[in-house]
Amino acid sequence: MNVAEKHQAGLNRALAASLGPVLLLIISVCFYWKLTATDQYTWLDSPDLAFQVLPWWNHQAREWHAGRFPLWEPNAWGGQPLIGQMQPGAAYPLNWLLFLTPLREGTLRLGYLHAFFVFYHWLAALNCYFFCRYICRSRAAAILGGCLFAFGAAVGNIDWPQMVNGAIWMPLVFLNLLKVRDEPELAHRHAAWAGLWMGLSWLAGHHQIPTFVTYGAMATWLWMAWAAENNWRIYIRPFLLFVAVMGLISGLQTVPAAEYGPLARRWVGMAEAADWKTKVSYHVHEQYSQFPLSLLGSFVLGVSRSFSPFMGAVGITLAMLGIAVGWRKQNRVRWLTGLGLFGVLISLGGFSLLHGIMYAWAPLVDKARSPGMAIALFGFAIAALAALGLDGLKRSEHLLPFARRVLLALAALLAVIHLSVGLVRGKESIADERAMITAFVAFLLALLFTWHRTGELPARHFAAGVIALSLLELANSSGYDFSNSNRHRDERILAQTRDHDDVAAYLRQLPGPIRVEVDDKAIEYNFGDWHGISHFGGYLASLTSNLLSIDTHSAAGREIFAVTHYVGKEPRSPQETLVFKGQAGVNVYQRAGDHPRVWTVHTILPVDARGLRTAVDLASASQVRQAVTLVGRIPTIPFPKPECGEDRVRILNYEPSRVVVTARMGCPGVLILGDTHYPGWQVTVDGQPSELLVPWGVVRGVVVPAGEHQVEFRYRPRSVQLGAAMTLFGLLLVGGVTYGTRRRTSSAGQA
Repeated sequence: MNVAEKHQAGLNRALAASLGPVLLLIISVCFYWKLTATDQYTWLDSPDLAFQVLPWWNHQAREWHAGRFPLWEPNAWGGQPLIGQMQPGAAYPLNWLLFLTPLREGTLRLGYLHAFFVFYHWLAALNCYFFCRYICRSRAAAILGGCLFAFGAAVGNIDWPQMVNGAIWMPLVFLNLLKVRDEPELAHRHAAWAGLWMGLSWLAGHHQIPTFVTYGAMATWLWMAWAAENNWRIYIRPFLLFVAVMGLISGLQTVPAAEYGPLARRWVGMAEAADWKTKVSYHVHEQYSQFPLSLLGSFVLGVSRSFSPFMGAVGITLAMLGIAVGWRKQNRVRWLTGLGLFGVLISLGGFSLLHGIMYAWAPLVDKARSPGMAIALFGFAIAALAALGLDGLKRSEHLLPFARRVLLALAALLAVIHLSVGLVRGKESIADERAMITAFVAFLLALLFTWHRTGELPARHFAAGVIALSLLELANSSGYDFSNSNRHRDERILAQTRDHDDVAAYLRQLPGPIRVEVDDKAIEYNFGDWHGISHFGGYLASLTSNLLSIDTHSAAGREIFAVTHYVGKEPRSPQETLVFKGQAGVNVYQRAGDHPRVWTVHTILPVDARGLRTAVDLASASQVRQAVTLVGRIPTIPFPKPECGEDRVRILNYEPSRVVVTARMGCPGVLILGDTHYPGWQVTVDGQPSELLVPWGVVRGVVVPAGEHQVEFRYRPRSVQLGAAMTLFGLLLVGGVTYGTRRRTSSAGQA
């Protein structure tokens, strides 16, 4: 073969390899036509997405466009650590691509948000396609598996991106774990890559699905060791490498989260916000479990009470055929079946003994308060088994008549039930007619099986028909309830975020810095993060505990955090003056007096931690400006003399993670910045490190000597630095193991 022929052969192989991914991309774009081909729909029209997730993303996007990595969220509750909260997804590389897209008036454009949604679902399909290509022979079967995984069960029906992105790497985790077993000479390389994909799942932003997938991976290691019988010790080193790489890669997210957890309170559905030591009550897990009746929703549209397990009659039928044909001969079929069952048993939560045992003793399971999310494991297993079922259809010819009868019985049963309910109670009593789509697809699949049995239907045409039927079903679940912009405005949640642009424009032009409180009944979304305005309040899943140690909404609390304005329909007190009337009926009221963000005091009042709340409750707004309350070691400053003169302080630069203040001090005193304190904040005076004080246990301060000085507060969290170093080292470790394994394999081949 000459050079030209080799080049052509390589090009042909590349084109053949790219055909599946390209077809999946086309399918993804067409499947989500509501987002890609019209401007009528959006996936973001829900309270959590519009009011919480999108404001988080807008803030991060503004930071990326300003050339800064988003570490600190300055626009909620006086400031909060961003990465430690996990859910904002600040450590997830795919989010960074979204944040770098062009903005419109400081917010992410809807078109890019829709493209991002389609992109990560295509990525989910692609990852499962690669897994299925490994365990199957045909491209069509792998495409079916990719579609079922991306558009079914958890990945297709959960809208929260920080959760879905934790699931999409699952196929690559298990792909590499299978390779550890199948290619023992490359076990370390595959274990390292499995750890990389598992670590990437933890970077996505939410801990629930990665927790369940991690336990699924651990169960897979046990399965491999059990199958190896007396040779199980060969998996010890690869397993340790997997755990090490997973821990290292996830470090950028998990290390800041481990710091944040003990210092925060989380709203999990209990009567009180839970701290890190508090075990999430099991009644919360029961509430967010997969209900047993919902399991019927795996193949009947609309039958689900919690997280949808829907995989369709096509997917479930082919998965059952795959199990029936491969159970005895293929141990990976038994493994996939066990993995799917494992996911179902965990997802049942309060209905499952296994989940109860794991809740009691397995680390992090009690923190993953939504067991129903484990249905992601079931979705992956069914997708892979369905691909095996389609690929092994020739070996299941004897089962097709039985499958056909079951499908026809299902279609008839659903039709009779709906017809009976409609005749007896009237058509209005049928709450969801999508079950008839299941009946219709089951009937068509039975006909397709019959045609296939005749031998007149080419295999590729049969596979295309199966994929088309599966997509028909899945499209009535994933993306089915996208919000239409032509609905009544009161029913459109995302539209509410633009109702107060005039209020935000007014506040932005005021001489700052300002900080507003917002009537959360009038404005439910995170006003501050959406518009880039400092907001003392916000819609968060958790909050640093120091803010809960005092009454932040008392007169003294508002003064400590320098609240200058109130945004609402009516003023809360006579001391608030109307300064702007909003078009949507929400107005701006200015608090009487001056409330500078930075000020100085010359009196220190010591107090123990138990008396801190009482001290703040008893203090007046004026006292906050005259004396500071500190817990612990009290710095010594001389009592001010009459001839000291007046202090003058001014903010030179105000960024989320860096605040620069000039101070002219008549006498030594304490300079106070009314922003939330959190570990990682450092302070320098004239470039020299100084001791950071924590006035009232919640804000930042420093002793400044007499004279002209420049004070700089900078957020440099060691947890993020350590986490970033771990992630980088993890990448280097994966690269080193891959390169070393390749060299050893090449040397062995030459020998």
